Amino acid sequence: MEFDAFAVTGQSGGAERWTLVFAGDKLESYLEGMLKHNGVLKIDPTKTPKTWDYTITEGPEKGLITHGIYELKGDELTLCYVEGGDKARPTEFAVGGKGGEQLQVWKRQKR
Repeated sequence: MEFDAFAVTGQSGGAERWTLVFAGDKLESYLEGMLKHNGVLKIDPTKTPKTWDYTITEGPEKGLITHGIYELKGDELTLCYVEGGDKARPTEFAVGGKGGEQLQVWKRQKR
């Protein structure tokens, strides 16, 4: 599945130029068509809200861990997350806390 950002708030300036590609437990992120991050994604759809953890395994940010929550409704994927393994996972889809939360809404690409 591929998603393009279309609504972004928080510290995610410029995210509208990014594309996310999901394949099993892998997540690749592209900036204007160029691969920037490649990593492993772990999700837990049994929690409320649903949670995800992403670890970058290749590239200049190798080892960076992101904790977040997500919601998938139709073709829209909403993500709220913090970067850095030592930061607390967001508990709601909002920004403005002291953890540097980022809130993004992505739209599934039509194929």
